Amino acid sequence: MRNLAIAMLVSFAVVVPVAAKSWAPRTDLEIIALDAKTGALKWTHKGAALGNAHFEVYPGLLAVYPHYDKTDKSNPMLLDPKTGAVVKDTRDPKQLVKASSAQWIKGPIVLANGWRIDNFRPGYTQDLAFTDPRTSKVAWTVKPAHYPEYVLAYKDTLLVAYGYLTDEAVIFAYKAGSKQPAWTIDFNKLLGKPAKKSPQRLGRVAPQIIDDTIYAQTGEHVFAIAPDTGKVLWRLDAAAALGIKYEPDLYGGALDISVFTRDGDVLVVAFEKRILGLRASTGTLLWSMEPDTFPHSAFPIAKDGLVFLSSGPKRGTAIVPPKTASR
Repeated sequence: MRNLAIAMLVSFAVVVPVAAKSWAPRTDLEIIALDAKTGALKWTHKGAALGNAHFEVYPGLLAVYPHYDKTDKSNPMLLDPKTGAVVKDTRDPKQLVKASSAQWIKGPIVLANGWRIDNFRPGYTQDLAFTDPRTSKVAWTVKPAHYPEYVLAYKDTLLVAYGYLTDEAVIFAYKAGSKQPAWTIDFNKLLGKPAKKSPQRLGRVAPQIIDDTIYAQTGEHVFAIAPDTGKVLWRLDAAAALGIKYEPDLYGGALDISVFTRDGDVLVVAFEKRILGLRASTGTLLWSMEPDTFPHSAFPIAKDGLVFLSSGPKRGTAIVPPKTASR
């Protein structure tokens, strides 16, 4: 858990001899906009050589940063979100509307009472020590069994998720100051996976909080969860819904971590090799498409009926399930 980068390099070393070309860095990605409800292509922008991109939305402006690291905001492409045309820079930090989600959430992690962690590093930090800024002293410490990959704050609730490099996929929720979890979801147990050390077990869960809902992905499964109680609101087996296999169709072997974005009642889920549009309230599949970004990840952002993401020239056309198309 302590060194995710080393583990990833080891994984790459094993896979590359089998399919070296599929792991080559990309420079041919484009920026596209899709209709959030149908996945239909609205516009395409091809600028400088592009391998990765993350996004920010401002009033009348889409900022595209050609980097994997969400903190790197150099050399932006500035586009009209309605057309994809290049526009002047009108960015104002005070008017930032929305930003792309990252695969790993780092600090600061701040609870409603002000307690905070500023130095959390995914996979490197085990004991989670919250400091009270009024006293500059540690007010509360949580000691997970493994090195957490995700640590999130929702009001007075701390969410801890692991575990990469384990055969666990668990979310723990702690109320501020408590030593015991208020609720726990063991996804292997919930999905009826075999006992420990089985290759069928799930070994990672990636949660993200949007407004008052936790969306979580583990393997081919997507969940919506109430953060106060841990109640599962809905769940979707994405591979089964699409009639495909998780590997290699959703997950190509690099990072089995999805990111989410939502616009109204449309939830967009970015798997490594497939983008899904779901009805956020029910988990119903609306559309899916192959973005052709592998081995890079798309970091979509949805706003005002559009979904913006990076995509390769061999992307697929959005597919609408027949049962959904008639609704």
